[in-house]
Amino acid sequence: MGFEAEFVRPASYAPLVAALAADPRVDVVVGSLHHVLGVPIDFDRGMYEAALAKAAAAAGAEGDAADDEDGSAEAHLWLAYYAAQHAMLVALRPKVVGHFDLIRLLSADPARDPRAWPRVWAAVQRNLALVRDAGGWLECNSSALRKGLAEPYPARAVAAEWLRLGGCFTLSDDAHAADQVGTHYAPALDYLEGLGVRELWTLEHVDDGGKAEEQGRKAELREVAMPLSEVRASLKAKGVE
Repeated sequence: MGFEAEFVRPASYAPLVAALAADPRVDVVVGSLHHVLGVPIDFDRGMYEAALAKAAAAAGAEGDAADDEDGSAEAHLWLAYYAAQHAMLVALRPKVVGHFDLIRLLSADPARDPRAWPRVWAAVQRNLALVRDAGGWLECNSSALRKGLAEPYPARAVAAEWLRLGGCFTLSDDAHAADQVGTHYAPALDYLEGLGVRELWTLEHVDDGGKAEEQGRKAELREVAMPLSEVRASLKAKGVE
Protein backbone atom coordinates (compact mmCIF):
# COMPACT_ATOMS: atom_id res chain seq x y z
CA MET A 1 0.00 0.00 0.00
CA GLY A 2 1.23 3.46 -0.78
CA PHE A 3 0.31 7.03 -1.56
CA GLU A 4 1.29 9.86 -3.86
CA ALA A 5 2.80 12.81 -2.03
CA GLU A 6 2.24 16.47 -2.81
CA PHE A 7 4.85 19.15 -2.21
CA VAL A 8 3.12 22.52 -2.51
CA ARG A 9 4.76 24.15 0.52
CA PRO A 10 8.06 22.43 1.35
CA ALA A 11 8.34 23.64 4.95
CA SER A 12 5.00 22.13 5.93
CA TYR A 13 4.61 19.28 3.45
CA ALA A 14 7.95 17.54 4.08
CA PRO A 15 7.28 16.69 7.74
CA LEU A 16 3.65 15.82 6.99
CA VAL A 17 4.60 13.37 4.24
CA ALA A 18 7.34 11.87 6.40
CA ALA A 19 4.86 11.32 9.24
CA LEU A 20 2.34 9.65 6.92
CA ALA A 21 5.04 7.49 5.34
CA ALA A 22 6.24 6.31 8.76
CA ASP A 23 3.00 4.40 9.32
CA PRO A 24 3.92 0.70 9.29
CA ARG A 25 1.05 -0.02 6.89
CA VAL A 26 2.61 2.19 4.19
CA ASP A 27 4.98 0.38 1.85
CA VAL A 28 5.83 2.98 -0.77
CA VAL A 29 5.63 6.71 -1.44
CA VAL A 30 5.31 8.20 -4.92
CA GLY A 31 6.91 11.64 -4.92
CA SER A 32 5.25 14.03 -7.36
CA LEU A 33 5.15 17.71 -8.13
CA HIS A 34 2.07 19.51 -9.46
CA HIS A 35 2.78 23.10 -8.36
CA VAL A 36 5.50 25.65 -9.03
CA LEU A 37 5.74 28.66 -6.71
CA GLY A 38 2.42 27.55 -5.24
CA VAL A 39 0.57 27.55 -8.58
CA PRO A 40 -0.80 24.36 -10.24
CA ILE A 41 0.96 23.69 -13.55
CA ASP A 42 -1.17 20.81 -14.89
CA PHE A 43 -4.75 21.94 -14.14
CA ASP A 44 -5.56 24.31 -17.01
CA ARG A 45 -3.88 26.76 -19.34
CA GLY A 46 -4.88 29.78 -17.26
CA MET A 47 -3.11 28.49 -14.16
CA TYR A 48 -0.11 27.44 -16.21
CA GLU A 49 0.17 30.99 -17.54
CA ALA A 50 -0.13 32.33 -14.00
CA ALA A 51 2.78 30.09 -13.03
CA LEU A 52 4.70 31.37 -16.06
CA ALA A 53 4.19 34.96 -14.97
CA LYS A 54 5.17 34.22 -11.40
CA ALA A 55 8.34 32.38 -12.45
CA ALA A 56 9.30 35.19 -14.84
CA ALA A 57 8.76 37.79 -12.13
CA ALA A 58 10.83 35.81 -9.66
CA ALA A 59 13.64 35.42 -12.21
CA GLY A 60 13.51 39.12 -13.03
CA ALA A 61 13.76 40.05 -9.37
CA GLU A 62 16.86 37.87 -9.14
CA GLY A 63 18.36 39.32 -12.32
CA ASP A 64 18.29 35.91 -13.96
CA ALA A 65 18.45 35.58 -17.77
CA ALA A 66 16.39 33.08 -19.75
CA ASP A 67 18.12 30.20 -21.49
CA ASP A 68 16.14 30.28 -24.71
CA GLU A 69 16.73 32.52 -27.70
CA ASP A 70 13.45 34.46 -27.60
CA GLY A 71 13.48 35.18 -23.87
CA SER A 72 10.37 33.10 -23.18
CA ALA A 73 9.25 32.75 -19.60
CA GLU A 74 9.03 28.99 -20.05
CA ALA A 75 12.75 28.48 -19.45
CA HIS A 76 12.31 30.18 -16.08
CA LEU A 77 9.27 28.08 -15.23
CA TRP A 78 10.95 24.82 -16.17
CA LEU A 79 13.98 25.76 -14.07
CA ALA A 80 11.69 26.56 -11.14
CA TYR A 81 9.88 23.24 -11.62
CA TYR A 82 13.06 21.19 -11.50
CA ALA A 83 14.36 23.21 -8.55
CA ALA A 84 11.17 22.44 -6.63
CA GLN A 85 11.37 18.81 -7.70
CA HIS A 86 14.93 18.65 -6.41
CA ALA A 87 13.78 19.96 -3.02
CA MET A 88 11.05 17.30 -2.96
CA LEU A 89 13.50 14.53 -3.84
CA VAL A 90 15.94 15.61 -1.13
CA ALA A 91 13.24 15.88 1.51
CA LEU A 92 11.20 12.77 0.74
CA ARG A 93 13.56 10.31 -1.00
CA PRO A 94 10.56 8.61 -2.66
CA LYS A 95 10.89 5.09 -4.00
CA VAL A 96 8.93 6.10 -7.11
CA VAL A 97 9.03 9.51 -8.79
CA GLY A 98 5.77 10.41 -10.47
CA HIS A 99 5.47 11.96 -13.94
CA PHE A 100 9.02 13.32 -13.88
CA ASP A 101 8.48 15.92 -16.63
CA LEU A 102 4.85 16.91 -15.99
CA ILE A 103 5.88 20.51 -16.66
CA ARG A 104 5.61 19.89 -20.41
CA LEU A 105 1.88 19.00 -20.36
CA LEU A 106 0.49 22.53 -20.88
CA SER A 107 3.62 24.14 -22.29
CA ALA A 108 3.67 25.87 -25.66
CA ASP A 109 5.59 22.92 -27.10
CA PRO A 110 5.08 19.69 -25.12
CA ALA A 111 7.47 17.91 -27.49
CA ARG A 112 10.27 20.39 -26.78
CA ASP A 113 13.64 18.76 -26.23
CA PRO A 114 14.85 20.07 -22.85
CA ARG A 115 18.44 19.70 -24.00
CA ALA A 116 17.88 22.93 -25.97
CA TRP A 117 18.02 24.76 -22.63
CA PRO A 118 21.42 24.03 -21.05
CA ARG A 119 20.50 25.01 -17.50
CA VAL A 120 17.20 23.14 -17.64
CA TRP A 121 18.94 20.05 -18.95
CA ALA A 122 21.59 20.30 -16.21
CA ALA A 123 18.76 20.42 -13.65
CA VAL A 124 17.14 17.34 -15.23
CA GLN A 125 20.42 15.45 -15.08
CA ARG A 126 20.99 16.51 -11.46
CA ASN A 127 17.54 15.27 -10.41
CA LEU A 128 17.85 11.99 -12.29
CA ALA A 129 21.20 11.30 -10.64
CA LEU A 130 19.67 12.01 -7.24
CA VAL A 131 16.84 9.53 -7.85
CA ARG A 132 19.28 6.88 -9.02
CA ASP A 133 21.62 7.39 -6.06
CA ALA A 134 18.66 7.06 -3.66
CA GLY A 135 17.64 3.76 -5.27
CA GLY A 136 14.44 5.22 -6.68
CA TRP A 137 12.51 4.39 -9.83
CA LEU A 138 10.77 6.52 -12.43
CA GLU A 139 7.28 5.62 -13.50
CA CYS A 140 6.50 5.33 -17.17
CA ASN A 141 3.21 7.21 -16.89
CA SER A 142 0.71 6.52 -19.66
CA SER A 143 -1.64 9.37 -18.66
CA ALA A 144 0.37 11.70 -20.90
CA LEU A 145 -0.97 9.71 -23.86
CA ARG A 146 -4.51 9.90 -22.49
CA LYS A 147 -4.11 13.68 -22.28
CA GLY A 148 -3.00 13.98 -25.89
CA LEU A 149 0.79 14.04 -25.67
CA ALA A 150 2.84 12.04 -28.15
CA GLU A 151 4.96 10.28 -25.52
CA PRO A 152 4.41 9.12 -21.94
CA TYR A 153 6.14 10.78 -19.01
CA PRO A 154 9.07 11.02 -19.13
CA ALA A 155 9.70 12.06 -22.74
CA ARG A 156 12.36 10.40 -24.86
CA ALA A 157 15.36 12.59 -24.04
CA VAL A 158 14.77 12.29 -20.29
CA ALA A 159 13.98 8.56 -20.49
CA ALA A 160 17.15 7.89 -22.49
CA GLU A 161 19.25 9.79 -19.96
CA TRP A 162 17.64 7.84 -17.13
CA LEU A 163 18.52 4.59 -18.83
CA ARG A 164 22.05 5.80 -19.47
CA LEU A 165 22.38 6.27 -15.72
CA GLY A 166 21.21 2.71 -15.15
CA GLY A 167 17.78 3.74 -13.89
CA CYS A 168 14.74 1.47 -13.60
CA PHE A 169 11.12 2.02 -14.64
CA THR A 170 7.84 0.97 -13.16
CA LEU A 171 4.47 1.39 -14.91
CA SER A 172 1.54 3.66 -14.07
CA ASP A 173 -1.71 4.79 -15.67
CA ASP A 174 -2.17 7.66 -13.14
CA ALA A 175 -5.87 6.81 -13.16
CA HIS A 176 -8.22 9.33 -11.56
CA ALA A 177 -11.34 7.34 -12.43
CA ALA A 178 -12.26 3.69 -12.90
CA ASP A 179 -12.50 4.00 -16.68
CA GLN A 180 -8.91 5.26 -16.83
CA VAL A 181 -7.37 2.17 -15.24
CA GLY A 182 -4.92 0.50 -17.60
CA THR A 183 -5.49 2.98 -20.41
CA HIS A 184 -2.74 3.39 -23.04
CA TYR A 185 -0.56 0.70 -21.49
CA ALA A 186 0.08 -1.00 -24.85
CA PRO A 187 1.60 2.10 -26.54
CA ALA A 188 3.49 2.88 -23.34
CA LEU A 189 5.08 -0.57 -23.49
CA ASP A 190 5.86 -0.04 -27.19
CA TYR A 191 7.55 3.24 -26.25
CA LEU A 192 9.68 1.59 -23.57
CA GLU A 193 10.61 -1.28 -25.86
CA GLY A 194 11.72 1.26 -28.48
CA LEU A 195 14.05 2.75 -25.89
CA GLY A 196 15.60 -0.64 -25.26
CA VAL A 197 13.80 -1.35 -21.98
CA ARG A 198 13.34 -5.08 -21.43
CA GLU A 199 11.88 -5.18 -17.92
CA LEU A 200 9.73 -3.23 -15.50
CA TRP A 201 10.04 -3.25 -11.74
CA THR A 202 7.54 -3.79 -8.96
CA LEU A 203 7.53 -4.51 -5.23
CA GLU A 204 6.15 -7.43 -3.28
CA HIS A 205 6.03 -8.34 0.39
CA VAL A 206 8.48 -10.89 1.73
CA ASP A 207 6.38 -13.53 3.47
CA ASP A 208 7.27 -13.53 7.16
CA GLY A 209 4.19 -15.35 8.41
CA GLY A 210 2.51 -12.12 9.48
CA LYS A 211 5.20 -11.19 12.03
CA ALA A 212 5.62 -7.62 10.77
CA GLU A 213 1.91 -6.92 11.16
CA GLU A 214 1.82 -8.52 14.61
CA GLN A 215 4.79 -6.43 15.73
CA GLY A 216 3.47 -3.21 14.22
CA ARG A 217 6.43 -2.72 11.92
CA LYS A 218 6.81 -2.29 8.18
CA ALA A 219 6.83 -5.36 6.00
CA GLU A 220 10.04 -6.26 4.24
CA LEU A 221 9.83 -5.60 0.51
CA ARG A 222 11.44 -7.37 -2.39
CA GLU A 223 12.19 -5.62 -5.69
CA VAL A 224 11.00 -7.76 -8.58
CA ALA A 225 11.87 -7.37 -12.27
CA MET A 226 9.20 -8.38 -14.77
CA PRO A 227 10.11 -8.88 -18.44
CA LEU A 228 8.05 -6.69 -20.76
CA SER A 229 6.81 -9.85 -22.46
CA GLU A 230 5.30 -11.04 -19.17
CA VAL A 231 3.75 -7.64 -18.53
CA ARG A 232 2.13 -7.71 -21.98
CA ALA A 233 0.82 -11.23 -21.46
CA SER A 234 -0.58 -10.34 -18.03
CA LEU A 235 -2.36 -7.26 -19.37
CA LYS A 236 -3.76 -9.19 -22.32
CA ALA A 237 -5.10 -11.86 -19.98
CA LYS A 238 -6.90 -9.13 -18.04
CA GLY A 239 -8.32 -7.57 -21.20
CA VAL A 240 -6.11 -4.49 -20.99
CA GLU A 241 -4.70 -3.37 -24.33
